Amino acid sequence: MSHKNKQKSNLNLAMGFIGLVFFIVIISFVFKVFWVVKESKFDGSNKFNIAVYDSRGAGLISFSPKEKSISILKLEDKNYNNPASELQIPIDGYQTFTNKEFNYSNISSNLFTGMFLAQSRKGMTFLDVLRLAMYSRTVSSNSTYERKLLKQYSQTERSAILSLTFRDPSILTEGKSVEVVNATEVSGLGSRLASLVTNMGGNVVLVSSSENKKNSEIVFFEDEGYTVKKFSDYLGFPKRKSKNRGVADVIIIIGQDSLSKLRF
Repeated sequence: MSHKNKQKSNLNLAMGFIGLVFFIVIISFVFKVFWVVKESKFDGSNKFNIAVYDSRGAGLISFSPKEKSISILKLEDKNYNNPASELQIPIDGYQTFTNKEFNYSNISSNLFTGMFLAQSRKGMTFLDVLRLAMYSRTVSSNSTYERKLLKQYSQTERSAILSLTFRDPSILTEGKSVEVVNATEVSGLGSRLASLVTNMGGNVVLVSSSENKKNSEIVFFEDEGYTVKKFSDYLGFPKRKSKNRGVADVIIIIGQDSLSKLRF
């Protein structure tokens, strides 16, 4: 009898251990799913831009659900290491395809291919890539626009192409005026940020400089809206509402604290 009781006790202990392991696995999976959803940035409604690196160099894809379109920008110059900074354009995520050419005529299938390659993905989660791939399937070829950025283009031509490709329809609709203030000792940052804001669809009315300030921030005077949130999220600048209205609806101040993490 004692032998049977011992076997039963061992069996219960083993079942309890298995149950504990199963519980830990389930909890880990739930936390992983929660983290992926929380970190995902493409909501299926607003503009999202990615840079694709393959054996030929870098290419850019802009997904615009509000316009039900996709824009492809091929770069003639293959030496772009950081298109976001070098061209002053908003890039939300990066995907690398080593020893392979990305097929821009079949974006959905190619994104599915890279969906499980977490080590070659930056700024995007598995869920982002899945959503982008699924969205790509809904866009007709008539609403997929392919452009090239050629070396011989003038600055005016380049600016027009970049703005046409990356302007955000939600920012355009709100139509907020923007002032850019360079509060650092690094010359030219105000103009660079102004180019980024313009390429995103913002209406820059003034670029100025001021005495050095430690903290970067985005100041707004009325409702926050999509524009302020988008600039804040992309630049990593905190936002603050003020009663003292300036010459623009939104003031973006570049402070010393942002110099090591600039995205333009």
